[in-house]
Amino acid sequence: MSPSKRNKAFALFFIFLTLAIPFAMIYYLSTDYYKERYQKLRKNPNEASREIRSRIPADRLVLKKNEKLLVKRTCLVFKGVEKKAILLDLYLLDLDPEQPYLIKLSTQDADKELIIGGNKFKLISVNNQYLNLQLLSSTETP
Repeated sequence: MSPSKRNKAFALFFIFLTLAIPFAMIYYLSTDYYKERYQKLRKNPNEASREIRSRIPADRLVLKKNEKLLVKRTCLVFKGVEKKAILLDLYLLDLDPEQPYLIKLSTQDADKELIIGGNKFKLISVNNQYLNLQLLSSTETP
């Protein structure tokens, strides 16, 4: 097969594929099988909203970069890793919920217990996007 005929064949195949996929999706969504499958979930809301148990233990915390996470009466915001230091913003909700306190933790101290805002943590893992901590203990303010 010559190169020009091969290019034409690939072009026709590509055009056929780009037309066939949307039509196949529309056909599938308009069939009774699709409607019956999801009609059962609409009729039985208890099944759709049942509680699924997490495989992550309750004392394990995963902080995503720049998202707040409430831990007892504190709020933690993971800011990332910079020059072998873990950066966190700590909000003490009892003292001043609007004021962040910057905390720098050395990655070399990762094997030690970390005390942040009255809570004891153990560092499980860290990268620039996620911080994984285990909550060891916590003190409650009266």
